[in-house]
Amino acid sequence: MKKDALKQQEQSASIQRLSTLLKEVKPPLKNEPEWAVLESNLFTTLQKPRTFHEKYQASFFHAFFNPIIIVPATALLFIVVAVLSYRFNNSQIDPFARVVSIRGTVLASTTGGNKIDTLTGIDSFAKIPDFRKNFVFRTLGNSTLIMQLDQGSVFELSQNSIVSIKEINRRHLFFDLDKGSMLVKVSKRLKNQKFIISTPGASCSVVGTIFKVDVRNEANATSVQTVLTVYEGKVKFTTGGQLMYVASGQTCRADKNGFGTINAISELETPIKNISALELLVSHGNPSGAKYGLVDVTTQPEQALVIIDDSLAGKAPLLARKTIGRHSIVMSSHGYETLEKTVEIGEDSISRVSARLEKNAVNGRITLHHVKQPSFPSPAVLQPESTLVAVPEYVEAMVQLTIGEYQKAVGILDSLKDNQPIDMKSRMSIMKKINGCYAKLGDFKNASERLEEKYEKSSANADKENLLWEMANIKANCMGDYQGAEMALVELLVIAPAGIRAHDAYGKLAEVQYMLNKSESAAATYREHIKKFPDDPDIDKSLFSLANILDNDTHNCKEALVLYTKLIKTCPRSGYIEASLFARAGCLIKLGKFAEAQNDLKKCLEKAPEGMWSPVCVQLMKELR
Repeated sequence: MKKDALKQQEQSASIQRLSTLLKEVKPPLKNEPEWAVLESNLFTTLQKPRTFHEKYQASFFHAFFNPIIIVPATALLFIVVAVLSYRFNNSQIDPFARVVSIRGTVLASTTGGNKIDTLTGIDSFAKIPDFRKNFVFRTLGNSTLIMQLDQGSVFELSQNSIVSIKEINRRHLFFDLDKGSMLVKVSKRLKNQKFIISTPGASCSVVGTIFKVDVRNEANATSVQTVLTVYEGKVKFTTGGQLMYVASGQTCRADKNGFGTINAISELETPIKNISALELLVSHGNPSGAKYGLVDVTTQPEQALVIIDDSLAGKAPLLARKTIGRHSIVMSSHGYETLEKTVEIGEDSISRVSARLEKNAVNGRITLHHVKQPSFPSPAVLQPESTLVAVPEYVEAMVQLTIGEYQKAVGILDSLKDNQPIDMKSRMSIMKKINGCYAKLGDFKNASERLEEKYEKSSANADKENLLWEMANIKANCMGDYQGAEMALVELLVIAPAGIRAHDAYGKLAEVQYMLNKSESAAATYREHIKKFPDDPDIDKSLFSLANILDNDTHNCKEALVLYTKLIKTCPRSGYIEASLFARAGCLIKLGKFAEAQNDLKKCLEKAPEGMWSPVCVQLMKELR
């Protein structure tokens, strides 16, 4: 009896010792090298000298190798390891993986579970402590759901859709899409990380991309169809043992019988607004530490001008990224009453503003109601980057950028920058987007270095002029090296001040200087350009650009007023007339000449009754009265 009691005591002490050690060891990831380290550390710790108290309790070394003790001790070890592994694989979604937006009503449950939770907002997720595998989301006809999964991965579940979580942890993100549509942005996966969406007839596996999966059960189809549309990257598409890779800008249909043909996606198939929402929700690079959310503005009628916190944001429908907190939204359209709303924007969420504007036109004339109108911003504040929102080519370029067609985007943006009547800040914004496209298309450093080598070996001024012009364009457009471009253009104008490239070089130099925040230098270059080329057919562009700089950057509105007036008088057919009338009205307001400003606003409205600036002109005329 005494011998059995001693063995039982030794067994208990051994198990207690092993249990204590396991609690002290940090659970490793699921790979062989780390388990080997765990094993090594465990036995190294077991072999350490024990305290007098430990020796007194039992001889652990003897007990561990006692045949009667080793069996339960080993079994306990495997049980503890299994529990740790289970907890790791089935842990709830990490803190950064969360539902960030619910629109309408979403039903949530577990596979085979009887309990169904009705979710109508972010706060309703307090009902559910965590999301484990086999969790199911069902959106109704009026609802959508957006969930952020990990650093850089997020999906939007469209209306009338059903998706279940099959596995969700740091290594694997597996989903079953039984019905409806998912738009997904996936961050770059490591080799041991997988992201898979399975449908009733196919499977989509990715390593980092933006794509959409639609499950369609059409009446005339023999089986459920899966439609994969890829906007960025590449997706492995499988069905019935067959494999196909679908690349950026392509769409493909599959069912149990195999794949359909791969087609190029059309503009109508590109949900640019939805993609923008997902990208904004997972965007990084915020050194200031500010917290952001999204505001989604829709109006009836559409295309109403939207002003957020006294800055022009664009035309509705509109999605914008703003800091968290309260923001003022002003919506205005020609022939309709201006409406102002206040919205509270939360972190990593979408706040929606929907407005129906009331008509105020009677017998074709605008009536002014005696109601308090919202304070409206100055035209000088509204002008920068405003003309882009109404230009179809710009929207098309953004679509091409979204789907990775950088070459097409460059062509559109180049034409837009050079040929459309846009202001300086809009032009600079386009230049930055062009730089980004070229960065995706290739490394232009070698090309620049080869041109520099040719320039050093060249002796003829005409050759040097052409080489410097090419160098300046590569540095400015393709590399974003504006300082290098400035040096090349200055040298070009020194070598050939009246050469064939001089005219273009002055305009390019002014743009580059403006990109370098050298507003006064850019203004001086435009002045020299206008002086040297008074008969230039594009002098209206130079006059407008110079006036823009003086008005918005150096705050010399008197000289800007003179230049806007010169443009309006000398270039009556210019595409810059509407913008010049509006900008000149802004200068007159600053100088206190309200009657003259009102006259310019009236002319602007008469020239383009449905133009970009017409709603703002109407509102400013009200304010001036």
